[in-house]
Amino acid sequence: MRAPSLLVLAVFGAFTSVAVAQTPTPEVPAPSEGPSAEPAPSDTTAEPISPASTESPRVETVQTVQPVPAVQDVPPPPAPVVAPTIVRVRAGDEEARGVVVVDARHVLTSASVVRDRARLRLVDESGSRPLEVVSVDDERGLALLRAESDVGVPATVGAVGVGERVHQGDATALVLLVREGALRTSEVCAVGAPLLNDRGELVAVCTSRTDATLADALTTLTEAPTGAPSPWRARVAIGFDYRVRRDFESTLGGELGFGVLGYDRFGLMIRSAFFQNARSDDESIRLRSAFELTAEVQIQHAFRIGPLPLRLGLGLGATYRPVRERRVEERLTLEPDCDPTLEPCRATFSVDRTDSDTDHRVLPSVRFGIAVGGIAFAYTAAIDTETPELTTHTLTIGTGL
Repeated sequence: MRAPSLLVLAVFGAFTSVAVAQTPTPEVPAPSEGPSAEPAPSDTTAEPISPASTESPRVETVQTVQPVPAVQDVPPPPAPVVAPTIVRVRAGDEEARGVVVVDARHVLTSASVVRDRARLRLVDESGSRPLEVVSVDDERGLALLRAESDVGVPATVGAVGVGERVHQGDATALVLLVREGALRTSEVCAVGAPLLNDRGELVAVCTSRTDATLADALTTLTEAPTGAPSPWRARVAIGFDYRVRRDFESTLGGELGFGVLGYDRFGLMIRSAFFQNARSDDESIRLRSAFELTAEVQIQHAFRIGPLPLRLGLGLGATYRPVRERRVEERLTLEPDCDPTLEPCRATFSVDRTDSDTDHRVLPSVRFGIAVGGIAFAYTAAIDTETPELTTHTLTIGTGL
């Protein structure tokens, strides 16, 4: 009986030890106490059997925890689109960049191009157009110009800070210093070139100084055209005329005109002209002098054919013409009772001049013209409503319609 009892006790003890080994939960919170802390080192000692599986996850973990900054992977944003704002100004062989400011007709650029004002033009894809000087800042080396029509989109003034990017055309620079009224960049820029931030806003303009002038500090230069500019421009026209009238010989004359042109379409013009016609017959010579004063309203249209600027004009008005005629008669009178076939005779030469009364007339007139660049060609008809066949036709070549 003793042997079976020992066997039962041995089996019961083995079973109990196995159950205790499989349920170590109460031992986990205290790994440093007793034998329950030993399974952890026994597990780590078992892992070197496959060292690759242990080291590889560590490398991957390092790459994941410390990735390459995303900013370095993203390319810098492109320069802003500035085509409607940035323009080119040319005077002879000199060319500079400019920026449209104030309104769609004013351009801020380098003062170096205004030396040749007669050839000062804005150049774009459609050709070129003339510019006039509004003001010049010799201290900064800048000039403000104005065109007859819209040339682009006025720039929006913005701000920029140290370390930010600015764009000068296709070139990019960094802002190194910003102080009152000026900023300094990492690249040297041409005088008159505009600097824009990434949003396409005008922040400064390069000047002849070391630093570029901030856009909001250029108000003194752009004060002249602030507000709505006058839509009217003064005009002066000088021309040489060739006049044709049926009852008199054709003759040459001249004219001088003054007026205004508004909105590049509508014009008011006053012209004065002088002509003198002659007609001879067997008895006398008739001299007819006419001084004219014409007032007309015009409508014009400007367009281009390639690089050639053209302007068409139609004018309707009235012509005041005070006309005065002089009849000149030349007579050769022989002494009485003298036969020139038999003997020499004395002769008396006399000239009789008779002036007529001044004829004051007001005639309706119509004028068609075309201007190619600065040269204008026009045809004018002064219609005589009482005697249509006496209508005068005048061809004019000069400046201005």
